[in-house]
Amino acid sequence: MTHTDDPPHSPSVYPSPQNSLKGFDRAFELHLPGLDGKIITEDTFGYAMDLIRGGADFTRREAERLKGELYQIRRSRERLSIQNLDFFMQSISCAKALSTEARSLSENLKILLRRWSDLKELFTCQKICRELEDLNKVRQDDQKASSYHYRILEILEVPQLIRKCIDSQLYAQALKLDCHFMKLACTHSNVPIFSTVARDVNLSVSIMQKRLERRLEHSTELLDGVQIIEFLREMGTYTECELCVTFLKRRQVYLKSLAESISMSDDLIEYMGKICREWREVRNQYRAAFPRQEEVHLIYNSWMINQLSQFLTLFKEKISNISHGADLSCLLSQCLLLSSSTKKYGIDLEGLLIPIFEEKVIDFFSQLIHSSIQIYFKQLEKYHSTISQIPADYPVADPSLPPVEFLEYLPIAHLTNALLLTFNEVQPILLYSIKTEITYILEKTLQLVLDKQASIGIERISNMVTHVFIPYILSCYDVLWESESGPT
Repeated sequence: MTHTDDPPHSPSVYPSPQNSLKGFDRAFELHLPGLDGKIITEDTFGYAMDLIRGGADFTRREAERLKGELYQIRRSRERLSIQNLDFFMQSISCAKALSTEARSLSENLKILLRRWSDLKELFTCQKICRELEDLNKVRQDDQKASSYHYRILEILEVPQLIRKCIDSQLYAQALKLDCHFMKLACTHSNVPIFSTVARDVNLSVSIMQKRLERRLEHSTELLDGVQIIEFLREMGTYTECELCVTFLKRRQVYLKSLAESISMSDDLIEYMGKICREWREVRNQYRAAFPRQEEVHLIYNSWMINQLSQFLTLFKEKISNISHGADLSCLLSQCLLLSSSTKKYGIDLEGLLIPIFEEKVIDFFSQLIHSSIQIYFKQLEKYHSTISQIPADYPVADPSLPPVEFLEYLPIAHLTNALLLTFNEVQPILLYSIKTEITYILEKTLQLVLDKQASIGIERISNMVTHVFIPYILSCYDVLWESESGPT
């Protein structure tokens, strides 16, 4: 339905005399609540005012327009209803089913609410029955406890008995008590008293374990060490590899205490004897207590290599403080003797100690030669080219003495005496393996003496050094290596 009229708000449709409507607008505005208690909104109010201002014709046309829209709405609703009839039918059937289910659920809830009081009483009775059963069990346990009173006392005394056995070093008896109690605890695991006593027993056993391990940190004989390892194995705390590591760590603590007890004034040979005896003891205990497994054997080999490394470090530190050839000779002979004994149980000390001795002998010989040269240089500073008098009773023909010409030149005499003392000092400890290094040091020293004399410029003394002093020193050096009691 179409309209060609002007819109409602157009001024041309309103009557020209509007003063007569002002009173009506004011009266209408005073009665905002509509009919049937409905509240007139602002839009409704505006629409009503437009109808009033538009006049009768506008109102009639508006009524016809609204009838047309209502007709169109009804036609579209009918078409929609026809098109969706199946859907509406299904919705109605579902609504009926839901209504039926709701009524059934409501009836079931009413039945449940009527029976709830009966269920509550039933639950209360079951709770009381359970409490009675628990009380009955407690009463039965109390009766059993009363009938086994003395046995319970014996169980309570187990931790004290184990502690007394430990204090008396009766470790085998303590382990038997622990084993017996653990069997009882496994059998009666539901009895609380066993779990309480088990904690005290485990505490006592841990104390015993610590004491046994501390005993390995001191000197122990073969049987004692093997027995301690067996006790630790019976406890079941360690695996076989862990037990081996624990044993070697504790023995290492004792060996470390031995090394720390060696001071500068102590005898290094005595320490070496002690440490070698302890190595032999540890090896015997290890072989007697542990199976010949590859993993355990590798652990022992690694530990032994570490011990040898620590021993060599301490040996180098102590041998550097020795300043006499006789002491070095005695130490060398003792080391060779100990090496022959350690080879029997797989430790070759000779191959490890000889390089250290060679280095020490070379350094020792170099220090003595350096000291001799220093004496020679000091004598040169005091010498004034004067010829000394040869003693009348000097045995010239004796070949064991230095040539008599040396007495005419005192610096050479003092140097000869110092070199001979050096040869006598190092003669017991010379090794053929270091002959090249010793010879090089001596040749360098003699060349230094020869250059010094050449710089002074006294021809007679230079000839004596060249033709008498150097040949004599070299002959003594050759005799040093050819001596039966000389180098080894």
